[in-house]
Amino acid sequence: MLTLSACGGGGHLARLIEGSGVVERSLARTPDAWQAVKTGEEFDSGDGVRTGAGASAVLELAGGARLRLGPDTTMRLDTGQKKHSDVRIGVETGEAEVEGSDREVAIETSFGVARLEGGARVRLAPQGTSLRVDVLLGKARLDDGVGVGGAILERGEGVVVAMGGAVREHVTVEKAAPRPPRARDAGAPTPARDAGTPAAPPPPVATVTARLTGAPATQRPSDSAPWSPLPTSAKELPVGTWVRVAKKSQLRLERGGEIATVSGPAEVRIGEPSQPLIEAREGEVALAPTRGEVRIAVPGGVIVARMLGGEALTEVTIRPHGATSVRVVRGTAAVTGKSDEALSPGDHATVSEDGAIAAGTAAPLRADLAITIGESPTIHDPRPPTAVRLPFAASCPGTGVIEVPGIAPARGVGTAVIALPVGKHHYKLRCLGFGAVGGNSQSGTITVTRDAGIAALPRGAPHNTVDADGRTYSVLYQNRLPVLTLRWPGAPAAPSYTLRVLDGPRPIVRKVTSATTEFNSGEIGEGSYRFTWEVDGGKKSPETRLRVDFDNAAPTAYVREPADRAAWGGATVHVSGAAIIGSSMSVAGHAVPLDDHQRFAADVPRPDAGEALAVRISHPEHGVHYYLRRTANP
Repeated sequence: MLTLSACGGGGHLARLIEGSGVVERSLARTPDAWQAVKTGEEFDSGDGVRTGAGASAVLELAGGARLRLGPDTTMRLDTGQKKHSDVRIGVETGEAEVEGSDREVAIETSFGVARLEGGARVRLAPQGTSLRVDVLLGKARLDDGVGVGGAILERGEGVVVAMGGAVREHVTVEKAAPRPPRARDAGAPTPARDAGTPAAPPPPVATVTARLTGAPATQRPSDSAPWSPLPTSAKELPVGTWVRVAKKSQLRLERGGEIATVSGPAEVRIGEPSQPLIEAREGEVALAPTRGEVRIAVPGGVIVARMLGGEALTEVTIRPHGATSVRVVRGTAAVTGKSDEALSPGDHATVSEDGAIAAGTAAPLRADLAITIGESPTIHDPRPPTAVRLPFAASCPGTGVIEVPGIAPARGVGTAVIALPVGKHHYKLRCLGFGAVGGNSQSGTITVTRDAGIAALPRGAPHNTVDADGRTYSVLYQNRLPVLTLRWPGAPAAPSYTLRVLDGPRPIVRKVTSATTEFNSGEIGEGSYRFTWEVDGGKKSPETRLRVDFDNAAPTAYVREPADRAAWGGATVHVSGAAIIGSSMSVAGHAVPLDDHQRFAADVPRPDAGEALAVRISHPEHGVHYYLRRTANP
């Protein structure tokens, strides 16, 4: 177990501010009883929190520091025992990262205290009876209590503390390997600082194994050598070898626990044992180490993918004479160029050829609503963009990516959230297999409209008159099918007339005494028709075409309650309004009945914190529509 403390005032010890997947808590009085926890809930002394497989959580500690939990992590909070320690946290399984605020953060362990400077970031990982602390950003000062004489660890350095029972047996300060030269310069790296007695580094792995799938590749031993076919039997690649991978082919490279899968078209060079695994000039590279981390060099910088909670997957796309893009799917990553950036799952960054780095925030963890993957609904949102969650565990057993043209893709394990602006968006789910994006699994179209759903639905049917003049007419309706009057202007005088309506579900033949007749609402349904008039003797009107269609721009429902941005109290929310004829309605999976006038009124469960209330209207012909309401007190 390891513990940490954050300086701060009284009150609650921590608060959950973000959660994805299964996040649970247990109370001090019932430590073995776990139940779901929602964002905004606070933790007191003795409370525990844990994350499930593929889940993550972020807690805000007293004093402003943040604690990020990876998958399969269990921890418990307690009151600090040392001076100036207000929160003590025991991490029993998994890995966590501490992100400092603008002031110093104290990490309390069984061996002493490590103090993080403002803005520093460290990773904490129990290793049996030992504890490992790695500095990802900034600096950490180790007090004498940990037995290393007040040493200072900088970014890329770590400390491993071993113990037997409650007695400290020994402390080993493990210095990270010197940072390799960045791709933009060839100078020697600055030697790492001495922070105690360094442990002997593990011997470097010189052999790089290779596995090629797809079309044949080419190779050359140096920059000046000619290209030649890479033998299909090649299982190992010498240091310094350049390899070109063809389009739709993959080259899997492994050195110890470092694994990189290169998808073509690509060009990479095998690195020296103590240097990044490869230098990549072009291609897509999936970094998935099985131990520790894996490094690669790209134009302008170095990218390091690290494991978190036993998992790691970072996707890198290198474009010739363009910026390199980096996205973390699982684990964490560090990007080094002119500056340093630390990335968490869902974060992305770009590296330009001159080393400039631009980092983006993670995809939204909370969604306004969830839809079934493959569904193609229309979302009526008073204030887009709309955060849509798409669960896909049944289609992708592991990680998947939701792709929408013109929008940054969203990734996740079993589910993903993507923010959509106003417009029509075609989405595709792709499953991540063998370290790369796999084939198309599910797809659909989501239409987002800026609509509050407060326009009352027309109660009566529209009236339309269509003349038989040889033209083509379109009649749109909103709620009830139209009342249609078909007539023949300038018809010859006759004792009777015959009207023929063709191409519908069944032909309509009507004999009348005048060249005008009316059809009640519903007698002529949606569809395309041809109609003609005729009189005895064979004289006919011009054949006229008629299309009856639903107005897609019209509302399918009217939501009177609740008002958008209203305050919700209690465990339920009252909803009322009306829907078009033929609709069925539900909220959060709970069916809401409609009366004979298509009106609804019911109390429904209040949404989870941060989510919108989504009124789902389903119509057999007009599809699925969601009407959103957000609260003033999320």
